Amino acid sequence: RRQQRAQLAGKALIGQPGPAATLTSIDGQRIDLAALYGKQPVYLKFWATWCKPCNEQAPAFEQLYQQYGKRIAVVSVNAGYSETEADVRAFIAKYKLRMPTVIDDGSLAAKLNLRVTPQHIVIDANGRIVHVGHLDDQELHAALERVATTAPTSATVALAPQSSEPAAFKIGD
Repeated sequence: RRQQRAQLAGKALIGQPGPAATLTSIDGQRIDLAALYGKQPVYLKFWATWCKPCNEQAPAFEQLYQQYGKRIAVVSVNAGYSETEADVRAFIAKYKLRMPTVIDDGSLAAKLNLRVTPQHIVIDANGRIVHVGHLDDQELHAALERVATTAPTSATVALAPQSSEPAAFKIGD
């Protein structure tokens, strides 16, 4: 059911440009997603410390980072919902996660239609979203392998339009 919710939430994202966002890891590392597009793929994994499947997937997440971390920019994204930085650091220590970890303020989750945790977002080297899912399954592994072995087709990447204004809707929109 959660997989269906993640896929449904992510269905409209497939083929769309990845989000332009500058993230800061809890260790102070600046990660400019838009600067990565056109150079290398990106794997964003949203999770929460209190999420049972996130805890179950954490050891395998570190293994994926060890396997793909040199070819894919792997970013661990804590959903930032009912969490403290101490909770997040304890989770990282417990599972010995070495990839950069950011705590989302809700803005990245909103851009990526986050509905469940964990949620895996795989963005190819051209900056296009190619996979959104809930499970650490064959589909995720195939998407990671595909983007890890496919070079960008051009240096120009179309970014999603960014607006600092919240969308204004009128009755009937």
